[in-house]
Formats: sequence, C-alpha cells, structure tokens
Amino acid sequence: MAGHFEGFDGEPWFFRETKMRSDAATAALGQKLQDKVKCPLVPGATYDYLDDSTPPGYERDDIAIDGQAAAFYRDPARDAGQKRVVLYLHGGGFICGNGYYARFVGLHLAQKLSLPVLAPDYRLAPQHKLPAALDDVTAAFEYLRDGCGYAPEDITVVGDSAGAALALELAVRLIRRGQPTPGAIIALHPPVDIYYDADHIRHGLVSHRDNIDTDQIFLGGLSAGYHDLLVTGTDLDDDPEIAPITFDRLAEFPPTFLVADDTEVLLSDTLQFGRRLAQAGAKVKVHVCHYLWHDFEVFFPDIPESEQLWQECRQFLA
Repeated sequence: MAGHFEGFDGEPWFFRETKMRSDAATAALGQKLQDKVKCPLVPGATYDYLDDSTPPGYERDDIAIDGQAAAFYRDPARDAGQKRVVLYLHGGGFICGNGYYARFVGLHLAQKLSLPVLAPDYRLAPQHKLPAALDDVTAAFEYLRDGCGYAPEDITVVGDSAGAALALELAVRLIRRGQPTPGAIIALHPPVDIYYDADHIRHGLVSHRDNIDTDQIFLGGLSAGYHDLLVTGTDLDDDPEIAPITFDRLAEFPPTFLVADDTEVLLSDTLQFGRRLAQAGAKVKVHVCHYLWHDFEVFFPDIPESEQLWQECRQFLA
C-alpha cells in the first residue's frame, strides 16, 4: 500500500492516519457488514432500516424542490439568525439510497456541524441516468440561494460517496456557468471518474485495481458493467459534470476537504483529485484514514475516528 502515497506524504495539505482502528470501529464494521445484507448496493435499495426519526430539540420541515422530496433540519434555539447552512447529498452509488439515508445522515450533520441542514432526495439511475441527479442537486442549491436567501459563500456542501461526487460536480457546473460556488465542500470518499473497471484504469486511479482485495465494503471491487447503469453510451464519459477529475479549471474551486480510507477502491480518487486541486492553487485538505472502510463516518458518526473527523470538519469550516 505504500506505493499509493509516493508524492503525497509530507505535503502540507495531506494527512495520513496510521494508528490501528479502535475497538468501537471494529465492532461498527461488523455491524456495517450485517447491514449490507439488509441493503446491498443494488438499484432501488431504500435503506429503510435506518432510523430517520427527529429527536427532541430539532425541527424537520419536509418540502419538495422541483418535485423531489427534501428534509430541512434546524435547532430553533441554536439556528435563530444563523447565516450559514449545509446542503447534504447522500450516497448510494447513484442507484440506491433515498430519504431514509438523507434524513439519517442529515440529522447527524446538523448535530456534528452545529448548522441547519437541507437533505434532498435526487433521482437515481438506472431509471434516471446521469446527469439527472446533478440537475436535482443544482435545484436544491438554487433553492437555498434564491428561495431561502442564503449567500453562496455561506452554503457548505457535504456529500458522501456518490453524494461527494455530486458535490464536486455541482462546483464544476457552477464554475462553468459563471455563478458563485459554495463557500466550502466536504467530500467524503468521492468517486471522481465514471469508470470503475479494474482493467480500464484512467487518470491514475490505480486503487480501483490495487485495493480490490482490501476494500471491506465493495468486496471484489465494482463491476465494469456499472458504467452502463449510470450513463447512456460514452458521450459524457469525459464531461467534468460526470467525471470531475477531468475538469481543467480547478483553481476556481472553493475550499475542499477530501476524505478516503487507505483500504478502499476509491482511495486514488481522493488522492489524485486532492493533488490536482493543490497543484492548481485551490485550498484543499486531504485526510486518509487507516484500516477503516468506505463511508464509516456517516453510518457510525460517534465512534472515536468519526468524532476526530467531524472535529476536523468543524475546524476546516471555521
């Protein structure tokens, strides 16, 4: 695994965790593997085993944005007069995950980041091919900006997995349109290319091949046929709104915090995208965790490693 980090260790924007995971994290991984049986990565999986109830002290407004459901979480006492807000984009490989996922993580973000959070659904492939999801995410950002009056610089976009890719793609789209970007992006375990084929490595994303035997969530890696679930044909394969690693105006990106685990197949996505941001002169921080798993911090936000990461997120936003 050492070869993955050549040219990264020692960079001021890069941090690599090396301590072994906690006992709490090991127990959480066992639970996560059981949950994968309840909700495998297949089209239409709903994650309805997640508890999306709203605890005392929080309000949840269920709204619709261009026909797509969304939940808006606020702590009335804390958020009165709050100028800042989080737009949270859920994961699920672009093919699964729905309101349960968005609400479960959205509430935890409201608690961990001490900010109001809008958590929208978005249309999923293969019924709605990309970039339909990005169209819905753009509408949610415009709702906060134009419908609620938040200044773009006061909107932080947080996404995990596919949602992290959508957060990066949203910035790409806004830059292309000449519109202000969010104030910051937190992208947890993002895929940055449309290909997940171990025999078709692009853009230096070698962990798609090298980490097949170490990834504890995507056992055996991701299928070469996955591409065809997400997009029709190949015309969009190098479009930065589908594959942000191909974007050539990264100097215009907002401050970005990227997270990956050193065992996951998407490790190189974070490494390569982070390096390109740094080389372009954008403000970026990369944190690579050790021997955890893809998306550990969103499903188990209270284990010690997650608490450390959320603290870093708060410091990044400060």
